[in-house]
Amino acid sequence: MGAVPGRRISLVTLVQRFSLALTIVALVTALTMLVAMRNPYLGLLLELEDDAGAVLVAGSSNPAAVAGISPGLRLISIAPVDDPAAAILLEPLDLIDEPDTLDYATYDRFVDRQGELHGVLSAGPVAVTVAEPGQEQRSIAVQATAWRPISALPFAFWYQIACAVIICVIGAWVQCLSPRDGKVRFFAFAGYGVGLAVFSAAAYSTREIALSEPVFRSLTILNNIGAMSFGIGMIGLFARYPVDLKIARLTNGLIGLFVLWIFATHLRIFYDVGLGTVGYLGILCEMIAIIVLTGAQYVATRRDLPARRALTWLGVSVILGAGAFVLLVAVPLLVGLNVVLPQGYAFGFFVLIYLGVALGLTRYRLFELDRWAFSIFTYVLAAFLFAAIDFTLIGMLALTPAVSLGITAVLVGLLYLPVRNFLMARYMARKELDPLALYRASTEIALQTSGEARAERWRQALVDYFEPLHADTPEDLGQRPVIGDDGATLVLPAYDWSPPLRLRHPKRGRALFGAPHLAVVEDFARLVAAAEEQRDAYDRGVKEERGRIGRDLHDSVGARLLSSLRATDDTDARQMVRNALGDIREIVGGLSDRRETLANIIAELRAETMERLDDGTVEWPLSEADRSGLVLPYLVFRNFTSAHRELVTNVIKHAPGADIAVTTQLLGDRLVHTVENTLPGAASQENRRAFSGNGLENIAARARQTGGQFDYQVTPNAFIATISLPVSVGAVAA
Repeated sequence: MGAVPGRRISLVTLVQRFSLALTIVALVTALTMLVAMRNPYLGLLLELEDDAGAVLVAGSSNPAAVAGISPGLRLISIAPVDDPAAAILLEPLDLIDEPDTLDYATYDRFVDRQGELHGVLSAGPVAVTVAEPGQEQRSIAVQATAWRPISALPFAFWYQIACAVIICVIGAWVQCLSPRDGKVRFFAFAGYGVGLAVFSAAAYSTREIALSEPVFRSLTILNNIGAMSFGIGMIGLFARYPVDLKIARLTNGLIGLFVLWIFATHLRIFYDVGLGTVGYLGILCEMIAIIVLTGAQYVATRRDLPARRALTWLGVSVILGAGAFVLLVAVPLLVGLNVVLPQGYAFGFFVLIYLGVALGLTRYRLFELDRWAFSIFTYVLAAFLFAAIDFTLIGMLALTPAVSLGITAVLVGLLYLPVRNFLMARYMARKELDPLALYRASTEIALQTSGEARAERWRQALVDYFEPLHADTPEDLGQRPVIGDDGATLVLPAYDWSPPLRLRHPKRGRALFGAPHLAVVEDFARLVAAAEEQRDAYDRGVKEERGRIGRDLHDSVGARLLSSLRATDDTDARQMVRNALGDIREIVGGLSDRRETLANIIAELRAETMERLDDGTVEWPLSEADRSGLVLPYLVFRNFTSAHRELVTNVIKHAPGADIAVTTQLLGDRLVHTVENTLPGAASQENRRAFSGNGLENIAARARQTGGQFDYQVTPNAFIATISLPVSVGAVAA
C-alpha cells in the first residue's frame, strides 16, 4: 500500500511528519515516566506470601533499608507517625497489577484504598508495622522520598514502555507514508490505541504501593479505552483491506457499538455484570468480529492472489498476536480462572502483530515472505506453546517454576520441534530447484539446431518449472527479468536464443512470483548463455578442423599425388605416393586424436628416413628426446613431421647419394631439429640454388604456424636446416 495516487510525498515532508510523530511518542513516554516516578517511595519490593496471603518484603533499598526494614519481614500496616490509630492494614488486594479484572464494588474499594495509602505516604514520616514469622509486631519509622528514582523502575515498566514505543512508531511511520489512506488510518489508530493501553498500564501496574485515586482511575479508564480502540481500528482495517468489502454501514455500526460499549463500561450501565466481565467481554467480541472479517476477506480475495497473500500474512499476525492475548488474559478472567500471563508481558504479542501488519500493509518485500513466513510462524508458535505449557503446569498442577520449565523444555524439544523440522523440510523442499534439471535444460537449449528450436525449448523449460496459466510474447521492456502486477506476472527480456517472454499466474494460479524466482531465471539464463558460448566455441573448432583437413589434403596429399602423376621416373612416383599415404595417415591420426610421444615420432621418422635414403648414409644419434614421453599437439606434430619429410625429399631430389646427419634435442620448452646433408662438389653450385627454392618457404611457413622458427644455411660442402618449435614440457603421456 503506497501513497495516494497523484500525490507524491517529498522526503522533507516525510521527515517532518515522522519527526513530529517521534516527538509526540517521546513526550508521552516522558509523561508516563513522570507519572510512575512522582509518587512517594519507601524503597520496598513487596509480594504476596503464598501460604498466608500476607504482604511480604521481598527486597528493600533506601530509605527502608537504612531504617531497618529487611527482606523476609511481613508488612502489616502503614500509619502516620503521629497518628498510629489511622493505620491502614495492607491486604492482598492492594498489590494486584490489574484492577480492571474486579467487579465495580471491589474496584471502588481498591481505588479508595490506593488514595488513602498515597495520602498517608505523602503526608510525612510513616510508621511501618512489620513482623517476623512467629514474633511480635514492631513499628519502624520511615520517611518516604517524594520521587521514585528512575533506577527503581522495574524491568516490567521498561518492557511495557518498549512495546508501546515500537507499536506507536510503526503505526506513525506507516501513516506518514500514506496519511490520506483510510486503511492506514485505521491501522495507525489501532496502534495508538494499544500504545495508550500499554503506556497507562506501565504506570500503574509497576507501582511500588499506591497511586493517587484520580490518577489511578484515569489510568485504568485510558487502559480500557486503548484496548477497545485497537479492536475498533482492526475492524475498520479488515473491512477495507486487502479489498474493500463494501460494508461501510455495517462497519460503522460495529464501531459505534463498541464506542457505546466503552461508555457503558465506565458509566456502569451493567453494574451487576462487573467491570472485568464487561471490559474483557468487549475485547473478546471485537476479536470475534476481526476473525469473521478475516474470513470474509479470505472469500473475497479468492481470485486476487496478491490480496490473498497480504491477507494471509495480516490474518496470521493479528489472529496469532491478539488471539494469544485474549486466550491468556481475557478468557481466563471471563471463566473465573487465574491469569496465566501478566497483562504487562502479554502486550508483547501486540508488537508481533504490528511488525507483521506493517510488512503486510506496506507490502515491503511481501512476496518473499513465503520462504520464511512458515519459519517465523513456527518459531512464534513454539514460544507460545512453551509459555502456555509452562504457565499451565504452574497454575493447574502447582509445580515449581524450575520443574515446570524442565518439563516444558522436554515436551517442546522432543515433540514439537521434530514435527516442526519435518514440516519445514517438506515445505522448503518444494521450493528448491533441481540443479541437474536446470543444467540439462540449458544444454538442451544450446544444442538445438535452429534459433526457433532454441526459443521454443527455453519457453518450454520455464513453463514446465513455473506452470503458469498463460505465457505470451510482450514488447521487449528491458534488459533484466522483472516482476509485475504485485507478483502475478514475470516478464523476461529478449536473449540471444529467445524473444521476450511473459509468464502469468505461476503454479496454475495458486502462487505468485517473487525475488527467488528472479534469481532462478537469472541463473538459468547465465547457464544457457554459457552453454551457447561453449556451443559456438565447438562450432568454431569444427570449422577450423575442417579447414585444417582441407588445407592438409590440398597442400600435402593433393600436391604429392599431382606430382606423382607428372613424374617421369617410377621411383619418384612411388616415393611421392608413399609420402602421400604417410600424410593421409597423419591426418587420420589427428582426427582420431592419436596420442604419440616424441620418442615414438622420432623413431618412426628415423626408420622412414633410412628407408628413403637407401643409397646414402643416415647419422641420427640417440638423444634425450628419444626417451621423452612428451606428447606433441597435433599442429606441432604435423608440421614437424612434414618439415622433416620435405627436407629429406630435398636431399633425395637435389643431392642424391648424399650423407645426412640429423639431431633432435629438447632445449627447455623448444624442440630443436637439425638436418645436415653433404653437397657433392661437382654439383654444389646447382644444388645450392636448388636448396633455396619454394620448398624451404613452405617449411618456414609451417614453423611460423606453430609459433616456431626455421633457419638454413648453405656452405660450400653442406646444407644445414634447423627448425625450432614450441612444445609444452608438462604434456606427458599418461
